[in-house]
Amino acid sequence: MMQKGVFPNEITYNALINGLCKLRRLEEAYNLFYEMQSKGLSPNKYTYTLLINENRNLGNWNEALRLYCQMLEKDIQPDACTHHVLLSSLMRTAMFMQLSISRMKILVVDCFLTVLWRIFKMADWLPLII
Repeated sequence: MMQKGVFPNEITYNALINGLCKLRRLEEAYNLFYEMQSKGLSPNKYTYTLLINENRNLGNWNEALRLYCQMLEKDIQPDACTHHVLLSSLMRTAMFMQLSISRMKILVVDCFLTVLWRIFKMADWLPLII
């Protein structure tokens, strides 16, 4: 691909990372994650959700939560899919009780605000309140 002058973008990397995650080749997925950043491409919410999901599938909870916090630190807004990946499994495991209160608050509040934003489209009615 690159030999023909076509260079991968975020969408290309996400497709490759998705395929590697489905094959349970997480280390190779991370290699692409780091490679895309080294080439000046920024991971987006889809990239992070793919890695969070696979870490969750493999039981790597600390890494899944680390990636989620990294998303927030980089001002990448998680969407409903990201929250579903984390919350659906957290509620089924004992890990939910072992989370630090601050991380749990961040996750739940962020999820709640995302849902509110989608349902009520805050941008439309917020000026009416202020």
